[in-house]
Amino acid sequence: RVMSLDEIKEMMIENINSSVESFLPEALNDERLEDAFKFPVTDDEGYAEQMPCIMNSYGYGKTEDDVKILTRKSASITSNLYSKYLDEEAIVWDATKNELFLYMPDFDSPVVAFKGSCWVCAKSLKLDYSHLNIYDVYKELKAKIEAELNAKNE
Repeated sequence: RVMSLDEIKEMMIENINSSVESFLPEALNDERLEDAFKFPVTDDEGYAEQMPCIMNSYGYGKTEDDVKILTRKSASITSNLYSKYLDEEAIVWDATKNELFLYMPDFDSPVVAFKGSCWVCAKSLKLDYSHLNIYDVYKELKAKIEAELNAKNE
């Protein structure tokens, strides 16, 4: 039996997602969070709706208390070839640099695609925890991740 393009794509996404788990800090398995990345509808050639894309974490903002912020301004290109996007506030993990970022959608351009293998995980607050501030949760998780990484390096 010949697999369809959609079946092959789904199988590849499942393989990537299962292999990614080993790169995730334990702190991101927080019960208050759920997966935030969304996956585009693509045509037969794998192209989706064109949108701004964040390729790497070089273009981020930083608050005084060291929160690294990704926004539409962080997008370095526009593309219609990507595998995931965000349209809501989310905590994003860059596995290449072992860094945590906070994605904040712009009012005028809330949807941004993420390209590249470094963006392995994005988490948003579950509805039951919507009373929490994602900014505060980010800071809490960042401290836990730093402790995890320091423990691994000792």
